[in-house]
Amino acid sequence: MKSKPVQVAIIVIGLLIGAVGIALAIKKSGAPQTASSVLLVDMKSGELFRASTKGRTLVLPAKNPDTGERTLIRVEHDEASTSYRIDPRYFDTITEIQGDLIKVDPETGKVEVDLETKPKSIG
Repeated sequence: MKSKPVQVAIIVIGLLIGAVGIALAIKKSGAPQTASSVLLVDMKSGELFRASTKGRTLVLPAKNPDTGERTLIRVEHDEASTSYRIDPRYFDTITEIQGDLIKVDPETGKVEVDLETKPKSIG
C-alpha cells in the first residue's frame, strides 16, 4: 500500500510537535531554582549581611568581612512577627562560635536584631 503525501506530512508534523514538546519539557526541568543571595546575622554584633550566592558556595558560619571571624549564620525575616529567626537546623553551627553571642530563643530561633537595620552587602 502506498502512502499518500498528506499522510506522510501528518506523521512528520506529529513527530516534530512531539520532539518540540520533549525539548521544552527537558529545558524547563533543568536545575532547581536557588536563591541568588541569603540573609546572614553576625552572632556577636547582631549586624545583618546579604551575601550573594551566584557562582559560589556559602559555608556556615560565614566569615564577617569586617572582623574576619566566622560569626555569620543564615537568618530569615519572619513577616508575621516582623522579627528575624534562625532555622533550628543551624543551632549546632552556633555552638562553633566562641565568645559572647546575641540572644537566640531556643524554641523559635528568634534573634534580637534591630528591625531598622539594613543589611550590608557581601560579594
